[in-house]
Amino acid sequence: MAAIDDHLRCGVVRNSMEQNVLLTKSKLGKARPFFARNAGDVSETHAFGVSKPQDPEVAREVSGLWKEHEKNPDAKPGPNYVAMNKQATLSGLTKSNQQLDFRLENPIELRTGIQTSKHNETPVTIPSDTNPYFIYGRASSNRPLEETRLTGEAPDMRDLLQGSFMWDWVKMNKKREAEFHLKAAKIAPTPTAAALGHAMGGKRVVDKQKETTSKSKQWKMSKFSNVKSRVNK
Repeated sequence: MAAIDDHLRCGVVRNSMEQNVLLTKSKLGKARPFFARNAGDVSETHAFGVSKPQDPEVAREVSGLWKEHEKNPDAKPGPNYVAMNKQATLSGLTKSNQQLDFRLENPIELRTGIQTSKHNETPVTIPSDTNPYFIYGRASSNRPLEETRLTGEAPDMRDLLQGSFMWDWVKMNKKREAEFHLKAAKIAPTPTAAALGHAMGGKRVVDKQKETTSKSKQWKMSKFSNVKSRVNK
């Protein structure tokens, strides 16, 4: 048993364990120690490589503020091919090689309506903006008569937390145990007239074979053919 960095360890301890990253052992609850060539006096917080600046907009800002997409005001509308093809057809240009020249001479762009940005509109004030204690909806204690009739009385929060309704389900199924066993019982198939006829015909064939076998002479080996039976049937 030897010590590495004031920690006891069973087994062989070599000097390379303190210098080789493949042989070093990580401490309990800490990351594996870092080794770098010619690192010199480098602090534990030193970062090798390019240090990227942290984005000021973190998850809190992203989830708390929703930015809507704003269209580029300098973007031009695209060409209206449907309208240009219609005008070319009305002008008597029905061939494909005539369409390009007509489009260059008579360009028609898509219509774009005047759209106002939602950021310029007056924000709508809701009750919770002025009163932080405002509650939407109704209190759970004020249950209407129709809801009580459909769902029954309001359950007790203590029963919900303790899982009392689970045992009610178990008791209900215990009472229906006989019903479950009856449904799971094996039900014999009801025979049809054809099945009964086949069974009767098969029974006749088997009985006839038994009768023929009993009347026929019993087979014996030739050397025992003249031996008399010593047992009375």
